[in-house]
Amino acid sequence: MKKFFVFAVIAITALSFAVAFAQDKPAAAPAAAPEAKPIEAAAPAAGSAADKLVKYYEKWYTNSTVTMDTVTYTGDSKEISTGMAFFKDMDNLRADVETQGQKLRMVHAGGQMWIYIESQNLIMKITDPKEIEKGSPKKEIEEIKDKDTTVTEAKDGENTTFTVVKKDKSKKVFIVSAKDALTKNLDYDEKGTLTQESNYKEWKFEPVKDEIFQKPKDMKEVDMSNIGNQAPAEEPKKEEQKKETK
Repeated sequence: MKKFFVFAVIAITALSFAVAFAQDKPAAAPAAAPEAKPIEAAAPAAGSAADKLVKYYEKWYTNSTVTMDTVTYTGDSKEISTGMAFFKDMDNLRADVETQGQKLRMVHAGGQMWIYIESQNLIMKITDPKEIEKGSPKKEIEEIKDKDTTVTEAKDGENTTFTVVKKDKSKKVFIVSAKDALTKNLDYDEKGTLTQESNYKEWKFEPVKDEIFQKPKDMKEVDMSNIGNQAPAEEPKKEEQKKETK
């Protein structure tokens, strides 16, 4: 049972790697990330900073692939994840991640979400509709559009920076290159402490085939929603020893 909970923690890391936007310590603006294929789509139309950021979302997460690395900070420790993400659209995406020595595949497609753990040949299904909803970038867009969210835009050399501050004072920072590619995400909690950082490289914009979202063959499956509800195995009953009377 304990092993399943460890896998669940790793799975959450994979999920955040794919769709949550990471964080990093403020630093000098990075150079534009190298791109395997020029971005031909037009830049977002003029409008509010929130409208522009939403337009970028629609571009980044439609028929695209990108390599990523994420650092998650917890106290004095940090967790590093590396991998590659594939986006057909905001409802169909996949992230191949290596973290804590485990190779994982997170898939959100066809209204389903699951995480494949290669070393165990095991799929962990996520069946809670709310958790599946969180697995789509659409959830991020809802937060950007929320009336209690503030989005500001600034220029930093050739890069554009979008800062998103939510009602709870947590903050996300997006750094976008001159070629409209997302190069870095920084995520801060309500106290202003950096909690995650993600770097994005080698964006490619080309059709993503449905086959990429298929489940591996001959694998085991477990429903994550039932892990905590599984009753522990009963221990063999010990026969009571009769005390001898003297």
